[in-house]
Amino acid sequence: MLNAHGVDIMMLKGIGFDGFNTKSASYEINDISERGSFNVFFSDPDVTISKETDVQYQQILMKFEVSMLGYAEGVDPEKEDSEVAFEAQFTIETYFTDHNENPMNENDIQENMWFFENFNQISTRIAADSTFKNSDINHIPIPWTAKSALLAE
Repeated sequence: MLNAHGVDIMMLKGIGFDGFNTKSASYEINDISERGSFNVFFSDPDVTISKETDVQYQQILMKFEVSMLGYAEGVDPEKEDSEVAFEAQFTIETYFTDHNENPMNENDIQENMWFFENFNQISTRIAADSTFKNSDINHIPIPWTAKSALLAE
């Protein structure tokens, strides 16, 4: 069954989110500002598909990099020489299970990447909240989606 955008909804119903791991996280604080903005950049995920003999479903792993650049209020992030207030880097792996009778292939995954990216963005938010929890930048409201992450205050 296809929706108005040509997406096979039944195929996506067979996909389950199976969690994530933060493989690496680092940050550097240069300026503790109460206000400002930041940008979040996501790399394209590396996708691995596997089917273990002892399970009845296909596993999908996505590994991606995230970079966050924070700027104090009044600093223009578009200027090349803008000083960052903080910088953070994450490497995250997200895990999915595919219970479809005909499992997704690489092409199916790429065509439905928006679906997987939603989970990748939520995982990034949780990882960032956890990493920043006991730091000087724990007050930063990390957005749930990349659309709101482009310039959040």
